[in-house]
Amino acid sequence: MLFFIFCFINSLTGVTPFYAQNYNQVIHLNKECNINFDRNYWSRVSEEAKELCKLLLKKKDPNERPSADIALKHKWFDNSTRELKPLDNVVENMSRYMFNN
Repeated sequence: MLFFIFCFINSLTGVTPFYAQNYNQVIHLNKECNINFDRNYWSRVSEEAKELCKLLLKKKDPNERPSADIALKHKWFDNSTRELKPLDNVVENMSRYMFNN
């Protein structure tokens, strides 16, 4: 499940879920389950997607996080309730991540 979360967020933004300027800050944000919704990376991400990210990562204990079955029932996956937008930035985001790591 964690791999899915990482890929999901990375494809949306091009950065890891707990993005910071240095390793110690990333570790701190990770331990606190504090997602950094920096406008530079999250401005094109829908509120539903941000809500799903919070749902998947807000609990410190992974056993308290929703299962894949529950996560897949989130409204972000329901195409009938949202406007579909082109995913033109996904390749750009993945490239940015690969370049920065």
